[in-house]
Amino acid sequence: MSQTTTKKDRWGVILLGHGSQRGTSKAECSCAWSKDEFPAWCQECPSTPNGLQQAATRLQGMLQIDESQMVLSCLEFLEPFPHEAAKMLKDRGYDQVVMTPFLLGNGKHATLEMNEIVEEVQDQLPGLELHLADGLGLDTNLADLVVQRVKELESSNEHSSADQGIGPHGILLLKLEPRQNMTTASGWKNWGS
Repeated sequence: MSQTTTKKDRWGVILLGHGSQRGTSKAECSCAWSKDEFPAWCQECPSTPNGLQQAATRLQGMLQIDESQMVLSCLEFLEPFPHEAAKMLKDRGYDQVVMTPFLLGNGKHATLEMNEIVEEVQDQLPGLELHLADGLGLDTNLADLVVQRVKELESSNEHSSADQGIGPHGILLLKLEPRQNMTTASGWKNWGS
């Protein structure tokens, strides 16, 4: 007896980015979701929508899902917004959807707003099971990516730096979350706990 897989057996995926005002106007040199709206040279710009589309294409291959199973969505500025993306997947026959925040920081958008979005979607779309995946913000694999990028820069600059007398480079990653506004003895603001 052969088993057939239906859409009810598979999950839809919402890849949720922040969104950017870049790309919301044709007057800007930026990209949008639709390739029909902008010239080819603009589509190659590494703007938020284009970068999110590239990530989605790669994820579709890795997750072995077809294009209809994934919808790109943004919290702000660019449609479809999360509730619209969930409706699109429900209209395509998916009763279970996983929403994956594609956000680097673990701030307000990735924490507080996610619960509000889940509640809003479940209120608007009864019968849809919306599952929230963990965001990228606290994933220690991000440190591995930073190390990889630093090593790439070090190796690419080894020869050119020696030739040009340029010294070593450094990278500083900083995400401030004002929990307490205290000044330390050295005069630096201490924003953390």
